[in-house]
Amino acid sequence: MIARQRLRNKLLELGYSFSLRTKRVEIHRKKGSTKRIELTHQREFSEEYVRIVLRQAGLNQEEIERFIAENH
Repeated sequence: MIARQRLRNKLLELGYSFSLRTKRVEIHRKKGSTKRIELTHQREFSEEYVRIVLRQAGLNQEEIERFIAENH
């Protein structure tokens, strides 16, 4: 399981910023783009969920696996 704050910090590092909080998700938008990522309201995320989110954010498989290994 990966802590929510660590994933949010990675998104900030990749140029995403907090945009909106709804009943079920938190939306982060990429600066200067229309790309957005939604994070569900959980304290920790499964590795598979983190892989999906980081793939959407534009990381390649090697970078994703490195992030998971460092934050496990």
